[in-house]
Amino acid sequence: MAASGRAERLAQLLAECQKELALLAEEDACMRKQLGVSEDSDLPVQEASSELSAAAYNASVPRASSKSTGSSIASNIEVPHLDDKDHRSQESEFAVLDLWKIDTSKLRRTMTALDSQGNEQPRAVKRSTRSANRHTIIAGEVVRSGLRDLVETYRHCAPKFPLGPNHPIKLAWDILGLCLICWDLLFIPFQALEPKPSFFLSFMSWLALVFWTLDMVMSNLCGFYRAGELVMDKRTITMTYLKTWFVIDLIIVVPDWFTSLSDTEDSGAENLRILRAMRGLRILRLLRLLKLQRLANVVYDFIDSEYSFIMVTMLRLVLFIVVLNHVIACVWFWIGKLTHDGGEKSWLTDTPNGDMLDQSLWYKYTTALHWSLTQFTPASMEVSARNVYERVVSIVVLFFALITFSSIVGSITTSMTALRSMQGDTKKQFWMLRRYMCSKKIPTETRSRILKFLEYQTASLQGEVSLESIGILRLLSGPLQNLLAYELNKQHIEEHPFFAFLEVHMKPVMIKLCHTVLTFTAFAPEDVVFRSGEEAVGMYFVSSGEVAYNLGSGNMPEELGHGSWLAEPSLWTTWWHRGQLVSTVAAEVVIIKPGPFASIVKLHGQPWSFCRQYAELFLARINALPPGSLSDVMDDWAWLQECVDLAEDADCELA
Repeated sequence: MAASGRAERLAQLLAECQKELALLAEEDACMRKQLGVSEDSDLPVQEASSELSAAAYNASVPRASSKSTGSSIASNIEVPHLDDKDHRSQESEFAVLDLWKIDTSKLRRTMTALDSQGNEQPRAVKRSTRSANRHTIIAGEVVRSGLRDLVETYRHCAPKFPLGPNHPIKLAWDILGLCLICWDLLFIPFQALEPKPSFFLSFMSWLALVFWTLDMVMSNLCGFYRAGELVMDKRTITMTYLKTWFVIDLIIVVPDWFTSLSDTEDSGAENLRILRAMRGLRILRLLRLLKLQRLANVVYDFIDSEYSFIMVTMLRLVLFIVVLNHVIACVWFWIGKLTHDGGEKSWLTDTPNGDMLDQSLWYKYTTALHWSLTQFTPASMEVSARNVYERVVSIVVLFFALITFSSIVGSITTSMTALRSMQGDTKKQFWMLRRYMCSKKIPTETRSRILKFLEYQTASLQGEVSLESIGILRLLSGPLQNLLAYELNKQHIEEHPFFAFLEVHMKPVMIKLCHTVLTFTAFAPEDVVFRSGEEAVGMYFVSSGEVAYNLGSGNMPEELGHGSWLAEPSLWTTWWHRGQLVSTVAAEVVIIKPGPFASIVKLHGQPWSFCRQYAELFLARINALPPGSLSDVMDDWAWLQECVDLAEDADCELA
């Protein structure tokens, strides 16, 4: 029994010793990693003790350098000077994060296998074109805005046919067509009052005729969408036009040319009846109203807020009532003139005001318009039907007004209710917030900051349309959602040389990055984004507003605006902030976290290899700097571009 008890105690002691040895091995590996010592090298006891104590101190208290103590908290921490010949005795070398480490031989085999299969993957440029592309990137970053202006100017001056549906020339052409359709809608019915010829009317007539003739040519030079697919094939465009609008345009344009040319020549009495009949065919121009909805959608593309959309919808309804009454007034005058010429009583002559035919053109028009408006409202006037034809027209107009006007009034009422609801909900929310903060005795200063920031955010959102409010976007395919996010978000990060390279040479990675990795965070004035000594969670880009970065120790704060970036080392290594970042006005910051970013890049070997090479070069540059010169703001463009170029060279050698 005694022997068995001693054996059990010995076994327990042996197990405890094994646990202690395992803990010592883990601590030894951790300390060697922090000191940058290989596992097969030995350290003297005193040297190891001093370096271990220094590393332990730096790990327990992440300090800012003498130049990077902008935070009121971190500036009070005094770090004792550690006597060592190497400046890195104060701070360990920055090492690449484990998530960026990979077996190079395995990576090369994977890339070779993918290349042998012929997969179309994002690849870096070959050596033969690497130098030219490098200069292209540099020039594009230095004069990016100027090159964009030159490209846009070239596109406007030398368009390539067929034009896309959203090409600026096509949009300008459609807007001009919309204006001429509105002119035809107003002037063609007005011709019933037989206005006197004038230079303006003649000019507008010829302008419309020439435009719609050229529109037949333009219809063969512009692509279109069919079942959601962009059609740019010239033969397909021409055949589609011949099957749809060609016959209608031909019926409209040919008689119009005939009547316009005949008006310029002396017409005999025998041709007068024919000319009048041909002028009557001008009513066919109104068939272009079928294009009005498509052209109206072009106008809606320029509306960027829900409030403006509701106002434009109400304005469209009001204009519809005005145009409808204009057409009814012209038809009412034409019926009266037609019955008068037929020898019957007419409202034009049998009125309390005498013979209307002797009055001026505008008095006759306004009288007819007044009668038209009374048919839509309970009002009355002295003009009324004097024969059967006029009575029938009056009855038809009354029935039409009964149905149409009530529908229009209902739509306007709904729009007004929506406007009141938008404003009322916001006011109610602010009232509830004030009541809540008062009941919880929130200090006045804090309450004021909260309210001012929410007022700013509310005003900004009223002028924008959020993606969450557009339910139809859920029907988009995954690639189209990625592409939409890329077009929306690339502007925030493309100024950085590293991401500019990804955009040019590895666009699929950039598209995925903009859709899934970028995180937007809003800050109110005087909000602290990060403080000195805090561990960085990711890389920061200023999306809007302004922020101030302060290193402390008497340094002036550095103002940063849109396109600026901070804390880039956090993507590649463990990084503690060297200063404090505060928003001076309402600002929005984009954050890229290393974990999600690496998960996107590692989907293919080539981007992963490039990022790995860039990380090693970037950290090598940082490790070569004195600790006192480190900062969260590393915006030396030439320095970063050189890292990109060297990483590209190393990546091509690996490929």
